[in-house]
Amino acid sequence: MIKKTNLFFSILLIICLSFNLYAQEAEKKQGTEEKNEQTAETVQPKALTKVPSDFGFYIGTSIIFSSLKKQAAPPMGTALNLGAEYEYKGIKMLSIVPSLDFSLFHYGFYSKKAYICEIENRVALTMSFLLDVPFLARFDLKRWTISMGGGLAFFMRFGLLEPGIKPNDSGPEGLKASDEVKEINRYFWQQGRFIYPSLRLKAEYTLESGWKAGVQLKTYLPFSNLWDKLKSKGSDGLMVQVGIVLHPAVKK
Repeated sequence: MIKKTNLFFSILLIICLSFNLYAQEAEKKQGTEEKNEQTAETVQPKALTKVPSDFGFYIGTSIIFSSLKKQAAPPMGTALNLGAEYEYKGIKMLSIVPSLDFSLFHYGFYSKKAYICEIENRVALTMSFLLDVPFLARFDLKRWTISMGGGLAFFMRFGLLEPGIKPNDSGPEGLKASDEVKEINRYFWQQGRFIYPSLRLKAEYTLESGWKAGVQLKTYLPFSNLWDKLKSKGSDGLMVQVGIVLHPAVKK
């Protein structure tokens, strides 16, 4: 009888120990799984891929051609060009890329016409804003993106009296400098001289960091030359911009 009792308690003890070991193993396994989940949650954000932002900016050179036959007027004026753009890619292989850029040019006034001039002959310091809305065909070649197309741009210019020029100084037209600035601003907005059809070509490369960098060429055609009698050549007012475009990386 004692042997049967000892055997019973031995079996009961073994069952209890087995259950205890199973419980400890299950708890240990659960703790390991929770730790792995926490580690995965910690590591996951670092593994997120980065892609180029739809917003970008660029810097380059803006050139405006002039055909005025006057010694003080160079054949072209150049200025630093700064701008920003947004790429809308909602249509397959087609992007809408509105952009706005800014540059400063020196202008004078001669024979009822505002013309690009050297700083020595300037009267107005012109703040120039160019709003462009082109439609670009987009070709993605692995990391390269080639875009080309055109649209319609609006060239908004506002002239201010140049620093160092006195309002009562007399210009080549016999007008006071302050009056010349007014005539220059009036000239900019007459005859639709602010309307410019545009052409654009871009080549961009997406880096491993997610940044996208490239070069672009933009051309703006002086549409008003078709009817403007004050223009002596079709190239007068033609604008060309060359620059570097950058799109910073953002989380996908």
